[in-house]
Amino acid sequence: MLHFRKYQILLVIWLILFSAVGGSFMANFGVHALFLAPEYLGNISILSAAIVGAAFGVFLISFNITTFILHAKYFTFLATTRNPFVKYCLNNSLLPLLFLGYYLFQAYTYGIQKELMQWQFVALLAIGFLLGFILITLITLLYFFGADRQIIQKLHALKNEDDEPLIDEARARYWFRAYSYLTTPFKSKPCRSVAHYPQSLITSIFNRHHLTGIILVFIAFVIFIFLGFLLDNSFFQLPAAANIILLFALLIASLGGLSYFLQSWSIPFVVVLYILANFTFQKGYIDPTNKAFGLNYNNKAQWPSYTKANIENLCTQQNKQKDLDNFIAILNKWKAKQNSSKPKLVIINTSGGGLRSSNFTTQVIQQLQAQLPNGIMPKTAFITGASGGMLGATYCREIFRRQQKNELLPGNNNTFINNISKDLLNALTSSLVVRDLIAPAQKFTQSGHSYVKDRAYAFEENLNNNVGGILSGTLADYYTEEKNAQIPLAIFSSTITRDSRKLMLCSQPLSFAMQPWQADSLQSFVPPDAVCYQGLFINQSPNNIRILTALRMNATFPYALPNVWLPTHPVIDVMDAGLRDNYGTDVTLRILTYCKKWLLANTSGVVLLQIRDRENNGDWNYPFELTGLNQLITRPMLQLQFNQFKTQQFQQNIQTNEFIQYAGIPLQLINFQYTPTSVANRASLSFHLTPNEMQDINNATKNTFNTASFAKLQAILN
Repeated sequence: MLHFRKYQILLVIWLILFSAVGGSFMANFGVHALFLAPEYLGNISILSAAIVGAAFGVFLISFNITTFILHAKYFTFLATTRNPFVKYCLNNSLLPLLFLGYYLFQAYTYGIQKELMQWQFVALLAIGFLLGFILITLITLLYFFGADRQIIQKLHALKNEDDEPLIDEARARYWFRAYSYLTTPFKSKPCRSVAHYPQSLITSIFNRHHLTGIILVFIAFVIFIFLGFLLDNSFFQLPAAANIILLFALLIASLGGLSYFLQSWSIPFVVVLYILANFTFQKGYIDPTNKAFGLNYNNKAQWPSYTKANIENLCTQQNKQKDLDNFIAILNKWKAKQNSSKPKLVIINTSGGGLRSSNFTTQVIQQLQAQLPNGIMPKTAFITGASGGMLGATYCREIFRRQQKNELLPGNNNTFINNISKDLLNALTSSLVVRDLIAPAQKFTQSGHSYVKDRAYAFEENLNNNVGGILSGTLADYYTEEKNAQIPLAIFSSTITRDSRKLMLCSQPLSFAMQPWQADSLQSFVPPDAVCYQGLFINQSPNNIRILTALRMNATFPYALPNVWLPTHPVIDVMDAGLRDNYGTDVTLRILTYCKKWLLANTSGVVLLQIRDRENNGDWNYPFELTGLNQLITRPMLQLQFNQFKTQQFQQNIQTNEFIQYAGIPLQLINFQYTPTSVANRASLSFHLTPNEMQDINNATKNTFNTASFAKLQAILN
């Protein structure tokens, strides 16, 4: 009752936990799977469940310590009991017990129905969760038992006659009046008066407990700081659910500390703290921004201007022609490697969609590599797209690249698919909680420059470790092979948040594609809506950037990964390519349009492979329905976000039709799409896949639609 009357924000955190476990909070992103089937070191096990249980124990202790500090003055009778904090935890156990029961029920249902686990294994996970929870709880309570033994000795020797009056009980009653309390889970006692004890003693007992709780929270912070120096070892990368719960624990402790020490000054303090932090950020005294690893940020005097005049200067007719000639030269080298005078030019477009898209894209490309004579990669001129799809496509290109050099890669296609599907959230969330929020900044060196290790670094390192360390190169390492058409060109797009222009990141300059195609008479009416990375950062060693960073800039999902800030005046930052072009169609069509003459003279047409993580025209299955009053209120704000990918698809259908009509180039569009076996089985949009989701994606590659697409492509290219 008291929780509902004061500090309701603490209950909001409980509501988020209940919603996350129940699947109603961010279900599309697979948050419930992180809690109900946690992974640690690549496996769902009793150990991973125990770690999540231990994290919940830390959260519960944080909640109890915080609320004990805030509410103990309303339960003065606790000061006369043995182990006041333990008694408080027992009487404050309604929410934790409800959560434990709800969690175990949901975990059992999810494990049996979604993960197809045996009930014995699900029971083992439940035991692990409870063991972790009980262990942390017992350690903490034993710590408080020691404090209680020292305090309780003071109670019997003191009287009220030599001290000031007790705390005003009328004030306590105004908030809450307790008549009885639990001494054990099955026994209660009436709350007795404490009028015969002096106020100073009651205050000292609670203050001692408050200090004990604060020390415990401080110890937890020290442990987190220590862990921050060990996170490069996967052993210390906790399950994502554990990291989320620990983040909530820290949040509760912070909110409680502010409320207790500052009382009514809490909000003014936070406002002043924000103003000071904002001032130091604006003046450059602190810099929490993430950087593109490998790019040169040192000499600010050489940073390019991000202005209308400078962007237009990058795509002058001279620059555009020079870069177009370079691109045509690459196409000529590509053609020389084909076995036809007018071959089909293949382009791969792959959509964003987290690891479900990475998995599906890898499966499709690897099957094409196996089924087609010499594979699909030698026939492909370039690859572009967004987010998870580009992770998979770039990985497949790297496998092809190394196989061309006769490098032995361990495993087979199944190994490659499993590698790209491995969890990326554990390292990311561990770094968010420990490094980004608590531990001192640590640095590493790339291409001779120093950068901070944050969750972006953790993401890149984890991705590279998952695929066997073969993506550790820079753009410079691919420059010659891409220029000689030994491997397909990779074009990584990002969205510039300042004005929504597209940043086209590639080892080769692409200034000719900065503007949509237009007739010469319309030149001045069509401003550039894209920016050539090579041209803009020519003085910042652009090819020294890590290929992992290029992938991350292409896949910067909001908040999960930090925006990448770039060295320009004024400073710009970039986000996920999917905000502008989730399928890579726009980049592809503008490049093809500028290469129209070459295509007509040197090819028999273009084959555009579109690898999608969702159904084409599948919007009928996922409508934006009005299901309640809350949606009636939020619908106007959220409809653009909800329908973003559908809107892109409609626009790109129009673009494709216009291209075919204008260019006169035969274009054959081959779609491969992930279609779940049912709406309930649809893989989440996340950097984590469950075994059941992986199986559903695998089934999708063999469905009727995709089987027909494989056959159609074989017929075209053969």
